[in-house]
Amino acid sequence: MGRTIFVGLLVIAGCTPIDSPAGAGKPKKTESVTTPALPCAVDVILRGKCQLCHGNPTQFTAPMSLTTWDELHAPALEHPETPALVYERMAQRIHDVLRPMPPRDQPQLTASELSTLDIWLGAQAPHGEGCVDEPSTPNTDREPIADSGIRHTAPHDAGPDSNAGSSSPPKNVNPNDASAQAGAGGANDSSGGASGSTTKPTNPDDAATPTMTGVDVGEKPDDSECEYIEIRARQDESGAPFQVPAGASDFYQCFLYDMKFDGPTQALSFETVPDNLNVVHHWLLRTADRIDATGPLITCDATYPTNKLIAGWAPGSSDWYPPKDVGIDLARGIFYIEVHYNNIGKPATTDRSGVRICTTKKLRPKTASVSWLGTQLFSIPAKASNYDVTSRCRPQRQTEDIHILRTWPHMHGLGNHARMVVDRSDRTNQVVIDQPFAFESQKAYDTPLTLKAGDSITTTCTFNNPNDQAVGVGTRSVDEMCHFFVTAYPAYALTNDAPSTETGVCLGFP
Repeated sequence: MGRTIFVGLLVIAGCTPIDSPAGAGKPKKTESVTTPALPCAVDVILRGKCQLCHGNPTQFTAPMSLTTWDELHAPALEHPETPALVYERMAQRIHDVLRPMPPRDQPQLTASELSTLDIWLGAQAPHGEGCVDEPSTPNTDREPIADSGIRHTAPHDAGPDSNAGSSSPPKNVNPNDASAQAGAGGANDSSGGASGSTTKPTNPDDAATPTMTGVDVGEKPDDSECEYIEIRARQDESGAPFQVPAGASDFYQCFLYDMKFDGPTQALSFETVPDNLNVVHHWLLRTADRIDATGPLITCDATYPTNKLIAGWAPGSSDWYPPKDVGIDLARGIFYIEVHYNNIGKPATTDRSGVRICTTKKLRPKTASVSWLGTQLFSIPAKASNYDVTSRCRPQRQTEDIHILRTWPHMHGLGNHARMVVDRSDRTNQVVIDQPFAFESQKAYDTPLTLKAGDSITTTCTFNNPNDQAVGVGTRSVDEMCHFFVTAYPAYALTNDAPSTETGVCLGFP
């Protein structure tokens, strides 16, 4: 992210799991085992709730596969100061109430699934009779990310014990009838409350965001409206794939493009172009009036005072289209895309991930931009539970109605809940977002609403900090952020004069 103190993001991933089928008959077992196999019941659960990310190959920077018995008994790559095997870390994370796996905004392990895993993991994860795979059935419960061929899933913060995701499990398998049998167990959730904070729902079904109504409905542009350009990771001007270093952790690389626009240009869509999702954590796209650097590889630590965030992607978010009469300002056509890589414990590899943009010089009547809401001035106390960081955005140069189209909350690993409320000048308020948040699944929300003169927006990020020290704001995954990235028109109307190295902010104070 242009590597200011704001963007350690985003971006940027728990994968969207599916429930394992109960199955009516007796599980099918392999007739012979030449290598240690996962017990069929365990295999079913891992396929249903873990392997979309932790498959083979892995996706969304998951640091290990969870597909074989050997992989579960391999050394965990993270936290070398406390060596453990992968299955031992997994036993901890499925009961972690602060940062559960699967993430809290995704379907959780059922009581039966949790019980099966507890018994198996408590017995030191023995091998057993494996399942006989059958052709998988497509999961129609997940939405694709536009036409990219990938699913709404989540980046990982390089925790080897992460176990979110899914793939289709074997058919005709009863997860309660296999080598690992049930015992006692319960669903993992997060609760508790700090002084001054309200209880936050942890089941997404209990935390519905109100449906917004209005005329600002997004619509995919027709190809005839578009001149497509691609902004992607590259090693050099030839477009060769970028060389991702071996063992890279929290590694940011920015790629410069000067498209040399000869006049005002708008974007009508931003579509993710995935490549090596094994190592890509997220990307952010910015424009600038100038870049004091030469490309294509530039440092992300430099600050360019004219840069503007225009788009981003992290697993859990999706491609998006503005309403038919709205385009996104692309400035002069100088772009840089920031890609965050995690390649922990893996050899050097390559990547060409990025974004495909529908551009047009036939300007639509309304021009939108992205504004930064939230705050950059806070610290989360040690051992804090459900700690709220609240700020207020008061636009300072509003001369007409501001139309909000989309909102993308962003925190890091300690964040657990996002809330956004419009406070009307008549002393009423409107809840816009009130949802669980997971760093592993950073969702954006369609929020069509109108901000009138005198209205303001209150944003609240809620955190759990299990650490023995306070955690402040920063770009690393171990630091924190509290931002709501809001797409709205007229462009740059949703702003105030808060000090910032970013353009288009409407920041407040805790």
